[in-house]
Amino acid sequence: MPYASFASAQVSVENNAYAVIRGLLKTEGIQGLYRDSGTVITGAIPVRIVLLTVLETTMVAAFKMVEPFNLSDPTKAAIAIGIAGMTSSLFAQVVFLPIDGVF
Repeated sequence: MPYASFASAQVSVENNAYAVIRGLLKTEGIQGLYRDSGTVITGAIPVRIVLLTVLETTMVAAFKMVEPFNLSDPTKAAIAIGIAGMTSSLFAQVVFLPIDGVF
């Protein structure tokens, strides 16, 4: 029974999302879908620059850090990529949160 409730809620949300998009296209056209894209781009570019820079830099350092351990190459890669991903996400959020608050 709970699944049926969840399924009907999901259909309702999907129908509402489609209704909003249809209404927006009727009233404002295609331009309405991209009205605030300049604001999003202004915030996203610095965040992506920080994210990718920290990701690549940290990944190199993390690979060097796990190299001495007697682990398989896939395990070393998973650990290094995990460390790099977490670190870059943290730094990107430090940049993103103030930008998101302003825009």
